[in-house]
Formats: sequence, C-alpha cells, structure tokens
Amino acid sequence: MVEYGYLAFALGLATAMSVRGYRKRSLSADGAALAFVVGVVSCAASVRFGLTLIAFFLGSSRVTKIGAERKKKIEDGHQVGGNRNWVQVAANGGLGTLLAAVYWWRTRRA
Repeated sequence: MVEYGYLAFALGLATAMSVRGYRKRSLSADGAALAFVVGVVSCAASVRFGLTLIAFFLGSSRVTKIGAERKKKIEDGHQVGGNRNWVQVAANGGLGTLLAAVYWWRTRRA
C-alpha cells in the first residue's frame, strides 16, 4: 500500500520542479510533463531518489549554461538555455526512474 505522505511529497515536489523547469526554460512543455512523471515516481519511491534527482536536474541545468555562446557557434540546432524535451528527459532519467519504480514496487506494496 502506498503511504500517503510519500505520495503527497512526490506530487508536490514533482509539480514544483517541473513548473520551475518550464518557467526557467530548462524544459519544454513535453519535457516538463515527463519530468513530472519522473519526479513523482522517484520521490514516491524514496526521499533519497527524489533528492538525487533534484540535485542532478539543478546541477545539469547550470552546467548546460556554461559556454552557451561558444556552443551556439559550433553546434547545429543548439538550443539556448538547454530547453530539454521529453526525449532528453527520458534519456537522462529513464534508467533512474525504472530503478526507483522497482524499488517503490518492492518496498511499498502490501
């Protein structure tokens, strides 16, 4: 059985982070939608999974901005600000989300 505290924490944090990412243009609309799902699963599985995901997202968003002008000159299709779409969210968070889901299923079921 899912503990309601974990689920409430997961929904709140995933909503806040995906909206923040969209507003700061770190995520596209479809990227934010998938990031919400990734966040809910990760945070509901464990606070550690959720905090690790947040640290990764915030850190990678900052690193993406380093050398943006240089990247724009040498990279075809470079998106200023690193606006990640659903494919990039899935590629970067897919394995972690799968592991979090397995952990959640193994530890929180009746």
